Amino acid sequence: MQSVHDPKATYRTKGQGENKQNVSGYHANITESCTPDDPVNLIIDVNVETANAGEDTFLIGTFFINISSFYELF
Repeated sequence: MQSVHDPKATYRTKGQGENKQNVSGYHANITESCTPDDPVNLIIDVNVETANAGEDTFLIGTFFINISSFYELF
């Protein structure tokens, strides 16, 4: 358990050598629209996972959201 205040918070170590990081709690991925013709970019997805989830967990869901948004433009 990482915290008595948040028992769902987790811990992991990522990277090696000088790039090694100890991460605890949660991490988030925020996906923003960006098109060169539109000056306004919008947040289209926010995904929060426990710290022990890999970045690839975000990639799959975000990929399908972005592909769907892309095809709606045409």
